[in-house]
Amino acid sequence: MLRHIRYFTHARIGIPPPGWTAAAHRNGVKVLGTFITEWAEGAADNLRFLYGPEFDPATDDTAVREFDPFYADRMVAMAQHYAFDGWFFNIEAPVETPHVRSMLQMLEYITGKMHAAVEGSFVLWYDSLTTDGQIRWQDRLSELNKPFFDVTDGIFVNYTWREDYPAKSAVLAAGRQRKVYTGVDVWGRNTFGGGGYNCHKALRLIAESGTSAAIFAPAWTYEKLGREAFAAQESRFWCDPSVSVCVPIGGEGAWSETAADPQDAGCISTIIRERPAPGSSFFYTDFDRGFGSSYHIDGNLVHSGTWAHLGRQSVPPTYTTREHWSWLILSNTQFWKSGSPSANAKMAVCGGDAWSGGSSLVLEVGSWGGTLFDLFELGVGVQAGSAACVRLRVRAPPSSVGVFVRMRVGSGLETGWVVFEGGATATPLLDPEAWRTVVVQLDSLADLSDGACVTGLGIVLVTPAEFSQCLLVQGTGHPSPLPVMRLAANANPLVRCRVGEVYLGPQPLPPDAVSTLSGAAPSLRLFDIHRSADQMWFTVEWVDKPTGGDRTDVPTRGILGNTTSVHRCEVRWMYPERKKSSRSEKEWGDSKW
Repeated sequence: MLRHIRYFTHARIGIPPPGWTAAAHRNGVKVLGTFITEWAEGAADNLRFLYGPEFDPATDDTAVREFDPFYADRMVAMAQHYAFDGWFFNIEAPVETPHVRSMLQMLEYITGKMHAAVEGSFVLWYDSLTTDGQIRWQDRLSELNKPFFDVTDGIFVNYTWREDYPAKSAVLAAGRQRKVYTGVDVWGRNTFGGGGYNCHKALRLIAESGTSAAIFAPAWTYEKLGREAFAAQESRFWCDPSVSVCVPIGGEGAWSETAADPQDAGCISTIIRERPAPGSSFFYTDFDRGFGSSYHIDGNLVHSGTWAHLGRQSVPPTYTTREHWSWLILSNTQFWKSGSPSANAKMAVCGGDAWSGGSSLVLEVGSWGGTLFDLFELGVGVQAGSAACVRLRVRAPPSSVGVFVRMRVGSGLETGWVVFEGGATATPLLDPEAWRTVVVQLDSLADLSDGACVTGLGIVLVTPAEFSQCLLVQGTGHPSPLPVMRLAANANPLVRCRVGEVYLGPQPLPPDAVSTLSGAAPSLRLFDIHRSADQMWFTVEWVDKPTGGDRTDVPTRGILGNTTSVHRCEVRWMYPERKKSSRSEKEWGDSKW
């Protein structure tokens, strides 16, 4: 649901960590660095920034002059070098009125340079400095900050606005209202609606006005509420108001069941809907969270300790709540979606077992019949040879696992297909609980002459049953006939399925391939790691980016034909000599590495 992440620090220049940038890009989100000036020291640095490194505010004449692009050019070079997408300017130190003109020149210059240097770049201005050189937050687009808005890509409006301000901003923006990002402070400091679990109230009013929104300090769910129930707190804040959480309401130890308004419960996705996963020619995820207590390659455990690398984070499911799960009504010859979600269904991205990385998607049902988990909103084009490949393992009684594909052909309506293992290419089940790959040939489901696009993908669990293939026409309630379902007497209905990775695109990976999709995110891995008393060495493998313009950063082996190539090298690292320290060898521990 996000379009931009602003990496904010109180350092003069904040460069987004590469891991943040990689994870954001993989999810189709742009990342902005920050330039900030504050207080008296910031006022002097404003002039240095505008007039170059040779300018000394303490001794040089501060009369009006043309700005010097020295620092602006280097900020463009930083964005190129570190592969982030633009800059957020937060000028909270005053600028004498004669120099405001130079500030406007600099903003127009760097915006143009960024557009030329970084495709799709974005320069955002903060509502603080006014055209008279003062720091006066307007809380809306006004005549005092609009000149800065006019020469950049957008403005982040301060979050202490009144109820009628978003609509006033939209009117003054004159067709650029979506470039006005009306602020919402999650901490609730003089923000409309109160912040916290009531941020949707502010977002509702912002949406009605037609402007965009800027959510400030969403780390509230961790910094205020703590780490013990962080996953639940995040889910409650972003996507699921039914999650039960506790929040502090007063002094030390004072808690309530929820900070939300019981008469108006909601979350961010109540107002801001989910966006499709990125990628128009292919899609890949292995559900990795960028951290874990173990690490797996090709389903094999290779590391049993904790680790963290945000750049390893893959694409999570678009939908994670019950409103996107369906109970499947079954009879001997028919199969169709019910309007009610499955009451016994569960879904979570969990660690402990994975095909690639440190986590996988766990789906669980505990009732008879079938459950559809609608996972991804997509926009991937289908061509001859295109396939959906799903790596999974099932711990269950006799059951069927199906791949749900929603497809639009030409300009027609969406059609949903569910292909079970009996009607797909599957790895032989030598071990029923082993990882296996289900491959669905997409070009066999529809006529591609008018062009086809996969718009959604999910997983179906049926307990216990055997099917080959069925057609679901979305919204009609008229399914095609199915083979007769076979029920197993006295079977346990509990089914747990782990999904290790999903790939959708051309030239599917053979199910028995030794090298798998696991190298996809990121395109670098280490192996054959050795240590001695004075050095360590290991092999690094990486893959060139695929061609085609998708900014998903998920190159893979054997998937995209000749558009990728694999490289290897050995890295040898000699340990630097440590200076003598009062710490014992035990205290040093692994820090020597």
